[in-house]
Amino acid sequence: MRTIQQQTAADATTAPDPASLVLPAPRATRQQVFWHILVQSLLYGVTGSLFFLIVLWIRLILSDGFSSLGSGFSIILSLIITALFGGISGVALGLIGALLTSILLYPMRSYRLYQALMWLLPLAVSIVAIQQSMNRLFLIGMDTFEFLVQSVFSLSTLYLFWATQRITTSAIRTVGVVELPYYRPVPYVLDPYLPEGRRALFDMAPEIADRMEYLAGLGMLARWRGALLARLDLRPGMRAVDLMAGTGALSRALVRRVGAGKVTVVESAPGVAARLRRVVGVDVVEADALANGLPSGCADVVTCAFGTLGLRQAEQMRLADEVDRLLAPNGVVGLVDLTLPRNLGLRWAYLWYMRSTIPLVARLFLKCPALYLALHRYARESVGLGPLAYEFESRGYAVALAPLDGGLATALVAMKQEEGPTP
Repeated sequence: MRTIQQQTAADATTAPDPASLVLPAPRATRQQVFWHILVQSLLYGVTGSLFFLIVLWIRLILSDGFSSLGSGFSIILSLIITALFGGISGVALGLIGALLTSILLYPMRSYRLYQALMWLLPLAVSIVAIQQSMNRLFLIGMDTFEFLVQSVFSLSTLYLFWATQRITTSAIRTVGVVELPYYRPVPYVLDPYLPEGRRALFDMAPEIADRMEYLAGLGMLARWRGALLARLDLRPGMRAVDLMAGTGALSRALVRRVGAGKVTVVESAPGVAARLRRVVGVDVVEADALANGLPSGCADVVTCAFGTLGLRQAEQMRLADEVDRLLAPNGVVGLVDLTLPRNLGLRWAYLWYMRSTIPLVARLFLKCPALYLALHRYARESVGLGPLAYEFESRGYAVALAPLDGGLATALVAMKQEEGPTP
């Protein structure tokens, strides 16, 4: 399989097959399976012991079992037996979960099934074990009401098993001997910053682009596009170029304002470009936005919505060169993209949302978690629109930079000054 670097060196002008840029999930080695089973089983054993000790303590309080046990030695012996029984049950449960995870479901393509099993197994085992262990080991009867109380309690203590899952993930990753199959999604792109990587990444699932944008932008992307359009003096007949058009939402808004046949959209991902061709009133150019081949001075307005986030600063300078080439005198460029707020609390919350919540939703429902993990990396390493604003200003543009909703997004509008006569 060719790597991105090899493909780029072989043919820098032809868009590669996205399949050549994607790595399949590695097969689990025996060592990986062994460590996975060992760590998860031991942690589940500890959790099972704690769980059964808590259940026993509550059970003895409910039934006044301390008086029936008699001496302190009997109580201690009961606690030890319960801890051992809980530990054995926990180890057994950990073995089942580890085997399902590492062998039966590897690579992890049935994440929802795994999640359901890892919640249903502790619940079923705990409820049955409470009844049986109390009846057989301690000869304490349990009526219907008490059984319901214990069952509800077992539900409330399932957080112990959830915590164990989190600790297991952290422990195995820290040891460095295994990569949990549900932690690294399948497939994943080698480098989302390379142009070929970006194309392959966004071409994985072009049909979910709308939902991807909705999740990443907290449902406010339409509002931020509207904020950008409100800052542009768009009139019928103006020539517009929409770079990295993506879902085409901004392109459709441009058509409504400047008229059909006046909007050209540029998109490098073939699958996304194919969807854009369904938009009425636009001409689609499948090309790199940083070198698109459109005529110089062909646009009165150049826009880009949520396309600069994945660009390094050097690529942003290339984007500024291309925009400057495309714009006619007195032309306007309008950009809007996700940015990191200056408020540290809001920044931390947004990055946590991008890192944890969005990939989880993608794994469960959208089948393309690699794209969402790349979005978190883009957001974390983003340089914002500040360098672009400074670059346009250094070229003599009149620049306005506007943070939106506390800095979760930023709009940049810059007007190219008409060139004066040569002295």
